[in-house]
Amino acid sequence: MVEHLGISRDKLVRIYNPVDVEMVRRLAEGAESPFTGPGPQVIAMGRLQREKAYDVLLQAFSIVLKSFPQAQLAILGEGPLETQLKKQAVELGVAHAVAFPGFQKNPWPYVKHADLFVLASRFEGLPNALLEVLALGVPVVATDCPGGVREIQKSVREIVLVPPEDHVALAAGIVAALSNPTGERPSSQQVAEGLSDFDLQHAIREYSQLF
Repeated sequence: MVEHLGISRDKLVRIYNPVDVEMVRRLAEGAESPFTGPGPQVIAMGRLQREKAYDVLLQAFSIVLKSFPQAQLAILGEGPLETQLKKQAVELGVAHAVAFPGFQKNPWPYVKHADLFVLASRFEGLPNALLEVLALGVPVVATDCPGGVREIQKSVREIVLVPPEDHVALAAGIVAALSNPTGERPSSQQVAEGLSDFDLQHAIREYSQLF
């Protein structure tokens, strides 16, 4: 807005989209795993459209299977590219290892029991799905795409960033993350500290000060 609209920087206020860490963790408690098979289990979620780059993710996953032949990928969501993506999975020979569960009102069982979350986007705003996944302490590989991903990484440095639109680099990031699991996941307090800039109460206080 400063560069393109000439608005003075001192008139701008940035307030992040918040994530309710406690709510997410509470909804995930006691959830049974929806996965079958030994895994590792990789998930992605979001609307099935071009900016999410699921086509790149499928290409990358075909490479991942060479290192982890029992790996499984679940892509949660619905959208205009569903038929095209399923066809691509067949053409790549990965359909046996890729599931499209559709829109999930409660995605937390998938997230909680996943070994890795992948954000393959071509561009993003501030991805709420990423914040929610981080609230459960799940390891993340994400593209360093235009948008707010790098700003989130400043707070949660465990996010592995790879170049966007590069299925080879994405595959390498996934393989590296699966080869070196982080072990015990962070505690609720550690998560809250890492996501403090995106905490719901923090956002409420910022809006209150602004008003």
